[in-house]
Amino acid sequence: MMMGLQQNFNFLISLIIISSFFGTFNCNDNSNDPANRYDKSVTDFSEIGQGLPYFIGEDMQVIWNLDAVPEESIRKISPFNAINQANQKISNKNMLGKISIVSFFFTRCSGICPMLMQNLKLIQKEFYNNSKIMMYSFSATPDLDSVKVLKDYAAKRSIDAKRWMLLTGDKNIIYDMARNSFNADTITSYEKANGRDLNDFLHSESVFLLDKENHLRGVYQGKNLLSLQDLISDILLLIQE
Repeated sequence: MMMGLQQNFNFLISLIIISSFFGTFNCNDNSNDPANRYDKSVTDFSEIGQGLPYFIGEDMQVIWNLDAVPEESIRKISPFNAINQANQKISNKNMLGKISIVSFFFTRCSGICPMLMQNLKLIQKEFYNNSKIMMYSFSATPDLDSVKVLKDYAAKRSIDAKRWMLLTGDKNIIYDMARNSFNADTITSYEKANGRDLNDFLHSESVFLLDKENHLRGVYQGKNLLSLQDLISDILLLIQE
């Protein structure tokens, strides 16, 4: 009998200890949640809306509601001045009011560039008669790709300046624009620590879609034909905005 009472007493003591432990543990207490170390805009998912999203911040977070973020945080192409294969001066202002497709290449490339440029001819063909659609391919070696070099390159590949401009200019401006506007060929902290800097070669197979206000609205894989079909579909969506 005494043994049974002792067992019941021990059981009650155990329940009290367990209850005390869980009483101090608040399931709603998220003070130790790692997500709290980040800004709310990073950890909150944007409400999915209709049409194409916008991109904001360094992490290229997608968002549909522009009223929720400051204008300066929205990804858009930064100011630039360049010259195309027809020896015409081109700037970001020429893009306003048009839907723009942006890519990066260099004429001496024998790797991804030939495939990228060949695939992009699908976009040129699809929208050749639409004056509101323009393509811009910036040289990653502008010191080597002169206007004449670009003109010859375009002629060999049936690239028409009417719809598709190959651009050369100041290397620093092109590289800054590529990295700051699009995260193209982003340099990681590890690469910086191992000697790579902003003057190192920029190379990207990504293709970027801008709306009529130069806002970034889509990123695509230039070597992937299915991805470029998505680009075509998204251009049609932007036309309707």
